[in-house]
Amino acid sequence: MGSKIIEKHFTLNKNWKGADHELSADPKDMTMICNFAKNYKELMGNGVIEPSIDEKKMRKFFRKSLFAKKNMLVGEKINIKNIEGRRPVTFIKSEYLSKVINKKVKKKIDKDEPIKKHNIK
Repeated sequence: MGSKIIEKHFTLNKNWKGADHELSADPKDMTMICNFAKNYKELMGNGVIEPSIDEKKMRKFFRKSLFAKKNMLVGEKINIKNIEGRRPVTFIKSEYLSKVINKKVKKKIDKDEPIKKHNIK
């Protein structure tokens, strides 16, 4: 991250007797340190964090919709106890939970059905 010099003790054998051998870098360790130093900029990335192509393809599956946990009758208020988020996102996204809470059921919603906009008021 801007360092110009790295100091690291080196040994050919970490099992040798002496004060620093156990904590020193052996040839394998030194190779790893040097490779990291040569490639750290690439490992740091470009600062942009985006979903991978595979993540984008699966986005709809991993997001959730709001579903009825029990049968809900006309006039019943929706609350946190009678709805839950489930996959996939098909109707009202679970991120809109706060907009659905305390709405009244306009048309009966059966247990395990997704909550649909036209069924609530």
